[in-house]
Amino acid sequence: MNTEHLEVFVRAFIRRFRPDYIFSATGAETCSKPRIGEFGGWWLVISKDQTLGGNTWDAARKAVKKMSKG
Repeated sequence: MNTEHLEVFVRAFIRRFRPDYIFSATGAETCSKPRIGEFGGWWLVISKDQTLGGNTWDAARKAVKKMSKG
């Protein structure tokens, strides 16, 4: 999903009306056919000055790496 428009809109709203607010959203990636790598999700956190985001695939890889280190 392209979240660029959501980010622009939410940041403009926060800067104008709620400068201390932090917005968060999550979403699902789906496919009509069961295919490996076609399901998962994403997350997005927006403040007046910063946006952070990621997806479940990267989070899972980071967790594996962390657990492998002991």
